[in-house]
Amino acid sequence: MQRPYCPVLVLIVNSTIRLAEVSKKERDILADFFRTTQGFQWTVNWDLSKPVATWHGVERGDKVVSLLLFNNNLGGPLPSSLGGSQY
Repeated sequence: MQRPYCPVLVLIVNSTIRLAEVSKKERDILADFFRTTQGFQWTVNWDLSKPVATWHGVERGDKVVSLLLFNNNLGGPLPSSLGGSQY
């Protein structure tokens, strides 16, 4: 008989991953993205003085894996730093 997974363990592991902070380079790229896409006018904007973990729509572990900012009033060009090399 297979033993069911432990929901508490899954929650702890997931919380630990979500609390991990991204590198300074990734943070700088996200801040650049915020500025060039008129972040202060977004529907839900970011407080750049707070950890990336608090920024709406940033999905990450130890690296940013996606941005979920649908219908958030983004405007302007994407920064060139967003298409940079691997880090």
